[in-house]
Amino acid sequence: MRTNLYVVRDDGEYDYKGGFKTFKEANDYRLKCQRQWMNHIDFVILQICTRQGVLEREINLTRISNVERDKILSDYGIPME
Repeated sequence: MRTNLYVVRDDGEYDYKGGFKTFKEANDYRLKCQRQWMNHIDFVILQICTRQGVLEREINLTRISNVERDKILSDYGIPME
């Protein structure tokens, strides 16, 4: 199983960046981008793929509770910081 943390803007334009190693790194980038664009929201997304690279699931980590987010990060071995 492979995972990828990435940040994307709500309209799918601009601000797409992936390959973050920690949630804090991705979230800091999200907040930086969000401050630059009025009336747009950026999201931190976790992609879960098979070993062959087939996308199985995407989870929007900014739209769930902190407890749920922390459990998912732990389950997939992704550090918070």
